[in-house]
Parts: sequence; C-alpha cells; structure tokens
Amino acid sequence: MDEDVQIVQASEWYVDIRLNENAKRVWRGVFVYASCDDIIKTQLEVLRTLGPGDNEGWCILGDVNDILEQSEKSGGNVRAEGSMETFRGIVRDCELVDIGYVGYPFTWCNHKEGRI
Repeated sequence: MDEDVQIVQASEWYVDIRLNENAKRVWRGVFVYASCDDIIKTQLEVLRTLGPGDNEGWCILGDVNDILEQSEKSGGNVRAEGSMETFRGIVRDCELVDIGYVGYPFTWCNHKEGRI
C-alpha cells in the first residue's frame, strides 16, 4: 500500500486531511469537535468551504454538538425549528448523509436530579 496523508488545514475544532490512496483515489476527511455554545456554532459554516475537489470522496466525522431533528434531543426545552436550520442547511448544501449511530442515543447529561 502506498498511501499519502496530508493535513490540508486545521484549527482548534477541526482537522481537514487529504488521503491519496495508491495514487488512484483521493479522499478528504474532516474530523470535527464543535462547541455546544450557540454563539460559536457559526464555526460549522466553514464546512461549506471545505468540500471535496473533483473526483474526491468526502467524509466528516466527529461531534458537531447540534441536532437535525427534535427527536435527537431528550428533556429540557423544545428547540425552535429555526435554531436547527443552520446545521440542516450545511448538511444539505454539502450533500452530507447522517449515517446514524448504534448504542445509547443520548450521550450527554447535565446530572440534575430527575433528568436524563
């Protein structure tokens, strides 16, 4: 196997790599850990600019700390539909697909009595 990995760019919350696989196929990978702070969520907008070049596969992995649908949230206040639109727009515009997950659906808890 002759693979070459390059870091295209990086910040404190993402790393964008290019993997050249046997000089035949090029993959882009973006590894994300985004803030859960609504003000900082605009950092996800940069994903629109990181898309793959021609003939490149593309995969984004990590934790964007946002939801696409109300059913992905448990407890607390109901999220306004408009508050999810930025993330939905990024997923749509970048032609991404949520591949889901296996296991317990809610991985965060504020540890307050009586709440999940």
